[in-house]
Amino acid sequence: MLRIALIGCGEHSGIAHAPSLARYAAENPGQIELIAACDLDLAKAKQFCAQYGFAQAYTDYHQMLEKEKPDACVCVMPQRIITRLGIEMLERGMPCTIEKPMGDNVQEVRQLAQVAARTRTPHMVSVNRRFLPHLVEARQWAQEQGPLRFLSASMLRVRRSEEDFVWGTGMHVVDALRSLGGDVSDFQCFASREAGGSPWYWAAMKFAGGAGGLLHVTPTAGVEEEVYELSGTSYRVQVVNYQGKGTQMRCWRNGKLEVEQSLDKMTAPFVSRGEYAETCHWISALREGRSPAPGVGDVLGSAELCAQLMTCK
Repeated sequence: MLRIALIGCGEHSGIAHAPSLARYAAENPGQIELIAACDLDLAKAKQFCAQYGFAQAYTDYHQMLEKEKPDACVCVMPQRIITRLGIEMLERGMPCTIEKPMGDNVQEVRQLAQVAARTRTPHMVSVNRRFLPHLVEARQWAQEQGPLRFLSASMLRVRRSEEDFVWGTGMHVVDALRSLGGDVSDFQCFASREAGGSPWYWAAMKFAGGAGGLLHVTPTAGVEEEVYELSGTSYRVQVVNYQGKGTQMRCWRNGKLEVEQSLDKMTAPFVSRGEYAETCHWISALREGRSPAPGVGDVLGSAELCAQLMTCK
């Protein structure tokens, strides 16, 4: 049985990682044990124990690791300390998940990638769009039709005014594009800035495999959604992620709509957003002795593109 501990009981843990772990434990009895939850706020840690089934609450993760000796840790920490904790887990040889954006800047991410490559500790970066159920299906359907020739992705949000939005949140959509199209061989970006608002970005790119791509990140638009499109000769696929309110996939071939699927708001958001599939992959890989993916090295290219976007004018 895989003994799992959680470090960090904040909002993101509560809407993504903890419910995913609890659901996996309920659906796969005898495979994992949620042994401990840790947070600087003991009340939060105790709440997670009561709500999600963790056995013990801690405020000091060093004490938790020493006493409980988990087989793996889910680490959900503020951006400013992701790199430090990630390096510590990797140096310990502790299998773990590491939240994006993996650090405060691209230099920290590169440092983390170096440690990951040196230690070879099993780990996975939590970029859940790679596991978005409809996006996974869309990629498979598109591959069955023929080579991808063009991809696009748009991230729209409402009243997100942080200056580094594209780094802290936009990395999701950038990484999703890379997961679909592969490494980027050419990248040109532009930005639009208004006083008091987060910059809007758009970029054109070419993937090493030959496909073209477009990216839009608009943090202060009038709606919250993400739109992904995949096109090739005689086919087109569109996936819309309504941010916890469901997703939709539509597939056209030779001008006719062939597939239309929806996950509505009755589906648990952590399922429709991909966090549960991500958790299943991580646990299965560790139980089977495989390295989960993506690792820091896989997502480093996405961080470098986001850093480049932040310098665009």
